[in-house]
Amino acid sequence: MSRFWPAFGGRSKYVGWKGAVQAKLKTESEFHSSVIFEHDRVIYVFPGKISNAFDAEDETKVLLASRGCVEQSDIRYTPSGVLAKATRELQERPRAGGANTSNLRAKL
Repeated sequence: MSRFWPAFGGRSKYVGWKGAVQAKLKTESEFHSSVIFEHDRVIYVFPGKISNAFDAEDETKVLLASRGCVEQSDIRYTPSGVLAKATRELQERPRAGGANTSNLRAKL
């Protein structure tokens, strides 16, 4: 992270490591933006590309402050955020058999 944001180390504190598989939303358009929303008082961040980290920060701050958020289907999100802007794109499912990275399977 410090490679992309040199001041990161001075503004953050290491509290531990947690490994996970990065989620990729399955869409027809190869969606790569971060999606941020709150459900049951937990803020979820589905990461996109590293350049989306700053947008994710802004959206998370708005959710924490509860300023003008949209509430729909038991979730809250920011009206100017990715979830509000890309709703239609996020609902488009990949075509069966289409060339799409979300259809790739890992060989173990």
